Amino acid sequence: MKYIWEDAEFWKDTANRAICTFCEAAFGMITIGQAFTEINWLHIVSVSGVAAIATVIKCIWVATKRNDVE
Repeated sequence: MKYIWEDAEFWKDTANRAICTFCEAAFGMITIGQAFTEINWLHIVSVSGVAAIATVIKCIWVATKRNDVE
């Protein structure tokens, strides 16, 4: 049995999901028609970061629930 902490494929996939979630959340928060200088970048980065962290936690939780990975 593999442990998720030792599984490079798991961490590669998890990083890919977290990056995609970060980008999707950031894109979703940018309002159409808003000037580039008016965008609150700190707010976008913080919300997107929390979404990415939630994705990593979810991936770890799901992996620990599978039978083939502990």
